Amino acid sequence: MQANNAPLPRRRAVLRPRLAIGFSLVLILLVVLGGVAIHRVNVIAGSLATINDTNSVKQRYAINFRGSVHDRAISVRDVVLVTEAAERAAALAEIKRLAAFYADSALKLDAMMATGAEVTPQEIQILASIKATEVRTMPLVDQVIALQQKGDGAAAHRMLLEQARPAFVEWLARINQFIDLQEAKNGVVARAARGVAEGFQTIMLLLIAAGLAMGIGIAFWAMRAVAPLSALSETMLRLSRGEEQADIPGHGRRDEVGAMAEAVEVFRSQGMEAQRLRVQQEADRIAARKSQVDALKGMADQVENKTLVAMNEIASNARNLVVDAQAMAAATARVDRNATVVGAAAVQSLSVAETVAAAAEELTASIRGITEQVREAAEVSRGTAADSAQTEAVIVALSAAVGEIGDVTNLIQQIAGKTNLLALNATIEAARAGDAGKGFAVVAGEVKELASQTATATQQISRHIGAVRSRTNAAVETVRRIAESVARMDQLAASLAGAVGEQNSATQEIARSIALATQAARDVTDNIGHVSTDAREAGLRAASTEVAITKLADNAAQLTNQVVEILRTSVPEVDRRSSARSPVGGTAVLVLDGRRSEVMVGNISSGGMSVSGDVIARIGQRGTVTLTGKPPMEVEVRQVSEKGKVGLSFTVEQSQHFGAAA
Repeated sequence: MQANNAPLPRRRAVLRPRLAIGFSLVLILLVVLGGVAIHRVNVIAGSLATINDTNSVKQRYAINFRGSVHDRAISVRDVVLVTEAAERAAALAEIKRLAAFYADSALKLDAMMATGAEVTPQEIQILASIKATEVRTMPLVDQVIALQQKGDGAAAHRMLLEQARPAFVEWLARINQFIDLQEAKNGVVARAARGVAEGFQTIMLLLIAAGLAMGIGIAFWAMRAVAPLSALSETMLRLSRGEEQADIPGHGRRDEVGAMAEAVEVFRSQGMEAQRLRVQQEADRIAARKSQVDALKGMADQVENKTLVAMNEIASNARNLVVDAQAMAAATARVDRNATVVGAAAVQSLSVAETVAAAAEELTASIRGITEQVREAAEVSRGTAADSAQTEAVIVALSAAVGEIGDVTNLIQQIAGKTNLLALNATIEAARAGDAGKGFAVVAGEVKELASQTATATQQISRHIGAVRSRTNAAVETVRRIAESVARMDQLAASLAGAVGEQNSATQEIARSIALATQAARDVTDNIGHVSTDAREAGLRAASTEVAITKLADNAAQLTNQVVEILRTSVPEVDRRSSARSPVGGTAVLVLDGRRSEVMVGNISSGGMSVSGDVIARIGQRGTVTLTGKPPMEVEVRQVSEKGKVGLSFTVEQSQHFGAAA
């Protein structure tokens, strides 16, 4: 009995140490595995906390800086450029609001920097440069505003372009440098966290492999020691293959097999925990990836929105310039037509003036002839007076004839009066400057008629003088009276000659004025031709400007499409256009800022959809769209065309829901 019972304690003594050693190693491996897992998870959690709670917060404050500085630059420009007092007051109020918003973000950022958590010398240096640039820029802004308020718009505009604008550009560059630094720090931390996660996965696989190898070795070792452990070994193998729900034989026994079964149970629990940790790690990795993708999408959306807004503003300004160019071309065309009409009228006026000038020259020649005849009549009168001295005895008998000569003299005086009236009529006709040629023709006819009457009267005087001479033998006693009458007649002839001379001077002045008017009409005709030529040239330049501005608008639209395409295709995660688009048709209800619009649906994808209709929308506006038989979906306006077509993008949650449904 003693000989048979002796080996039993030795077998138990051998099995127990073997199992104790084997399971001790397994437990040590599990402890190491748990410790490494806890350490790696803590490292990843710390990296995420650095990204989300420190760097991203600093970056958000810097983005607030950038928005405030950019909008203040626009408001300062508006203060200089706007002409309405209300608009300038609104711009000044906006500058104060943006300055307060900047100061609030600066206080919060300074508080974070004061804690010293995750603060680098480069951050301190960049933040100091931002503050220094702010100190240099704000006095320039105040000076620009002060100059504009004093009414010196030119000086304000010059200071804005030459000093304030470069200062704002430098300020924004410093802020962007700080934003880029935070982005780079996030990238470094994210890469480090990704490296930790990948290393942790490798370590887990190595430790699990080591545990499997150790379990197989211990099982083989135990099977050689005791046959009942083969089933337990098979169970351990099944556990090593991942069959965590397998039954463990020997559980509840009070020997080494039972202890091993309990150890296997612990191993299975640890394996399940390790699997849970792996699942949790994968979920954390997916969440981190999703956060990164969301950040990229947000950045791409912001850049795209601002680009589209700027390009739409350029296109709108180009369209306004096209309208102005068209109006200028129409105005120059009207000037050209009016200049042509004025030129024709000037040519006609020139022709009329030349006709009047010719008539005035003819009238002057006629008056000169009358003057010569009056002078000749005066000479005849003086000769008659000399003859009357010799025949004084016989002239007395001619008293009756002298009376008739007085009548003829009266007739001559009447003719002289009418001639004066005709000269006055000619002056009035010249002043009217209407159908001047006709007036001068009438005056010339009257003057000719009066000249004929004067000749007739002279002939009558000659006949009467002949009669006086025939009666000189019987009327010597009347010579003295005839001599007196002849002397009086000489005086009247002299007066008539003076009046005719004055009429001649007036007629010459009229002719000179008509010549000046003719030259002025000729100058107007020449200048109107130049005006017409300049108007046509201005019209051609306006048409060329319209073509250039239209081309500029087309280039701006092409640049917008290229920028959006480059932005969306540079990173796969932000490319909404990579999703397949499906034509839908039908109608939907679009709600933007409380306004409901029924629209036609063009196509739809997991990233967004396009609609068309009578919609008032602006880029960046948010709302909901409801398809027939579907719940409302949150959307954001990404593109607005002049033809009523609107591009919408789904929010992140809606995109995931739509992709899952698809």
